Amino acid sequence: MKTLGDVFDDQCRRAPAGPAVVSGAMRLTFADLHRWSAQLSLTMAPHVSPGQRVALLLPTEGALAAALLAATRVGGVVAPLDPVSPTPELAAQLAELDPATLVTDTAGMASAIAATSDLPQPPALVLLHAGEADVIERRATPARALTSDDSPPLLQLVTHSPDRRRHVVRSHTGVLAELKALREALGIEAGDRVLGCSGLVSTLLAALCVGATIYPGKTFRPREVLTLLACEHITVLEGVPPLFAMLAGLPDGVEADLGLLRTVVSSRAPVAETETSAFHGRFGRRVRQVYGSAVTGAVSVSSEAEAERAPASIGRPQRGVRVKVVADGTIAVASPFAATEYLDDPAATATRFRGGFYLSGDVGTRASDGAITITGRRF
Repeated sequence: MKTLGDVFDDQCRRAPAGPAVVSGAMRLTFADLHRWSAQLSLTMAPHVSPGQRVALLLPTEGALAAALLAATRVGGVVAPLDPVSPTPELAAQLAELDPATLVTDTAGMASAIAATSDLPQPPALVLLHAGEADVIERRATPARALTSDDSPPLLQLVTHSPDRRRHVVRSHTGVLAELKALREALGIEAGDRVLGCSGLVSTLLAALCVGATIYPGKTFRPREVLTLLACEHITVLEGVPPLFAMLAGLPDGVEADLGLLRTVVSSRAPVAETETSAFHGRFGRRVRQVYGSAVTGAVSVSSEAEAERAPASIGRPQRGVRVKVVADGTIAVASPFAATEYLDDPAATATRFRGGFYLSGDVGTRASDGAITITGRRF
């Protein structure tokens, strides 16, 4: 069974000199990224056993991609953290995760030290800087490990509900199947240049694994986006609803050369029809929608035709994914990409995972052709 690291290694062998990640002034080829992640995995190896968590406190840049791949090489379960989270929130998440290792950069070091200072078993602390990695602190006792009967765990993600945080685990098999489905749905190929404006989401990982160049980020300003689209010959733009609204709302005098841009896709939340129409009116590109969650992975991707015919639709389910609208209007999802339970929370699992379906909490409708439209949220 292949892991995410195996798929990436295959791509490195095919085109080592190809551009992999562009992040600010940093430009990494696939060979560069492979060397960095391999060196980091050697640094991690004495501190991480298969199934143990590796927490990543890193911005959405090349370092995050290198650390994610390094963690998979040593069999770690990747647990991404938001570097802008307040220290008490980080401390609470780290206490729940019990990671063997916490990887951060110079900018995140102070937060990492503050968030781990009161933990009964602080993780080993690994500092990334200038393409290198150093162990700053070592863990005194072994961390807990996750196991699986069919596919090694890959990602441990935190989901947020009104009452508490919950954790889900997704496997290499599920994530790789999701990445393949996304590449096919969005037509991403080697040579594409994918600008991601909402973090290192599945769209960017899918692109990286097929030989496309990714431009990861989370805080691009609208004018910066337009500059990158023109100067870097971006072919795929992935963003969030506020970005598309801000781009469409730029003053009329702002020049916009979208150049080779072929595909525009919104993730994380559906885009309102008024915003998609405004974006299309300004730039002549339809906004396609990817719908999913940390629990389910990508559930559906709207096509160009669906984006034109029904801009508010999030499209039809991807191959192998089943969606139904239950009696109260809640959207339920059964997917080969999805997690199957909340970790260490049987009561919540029994409430949300029923009969092979996950109750998403979103409310919506499903048209006769299978297309889904989100109309609200129940829980």
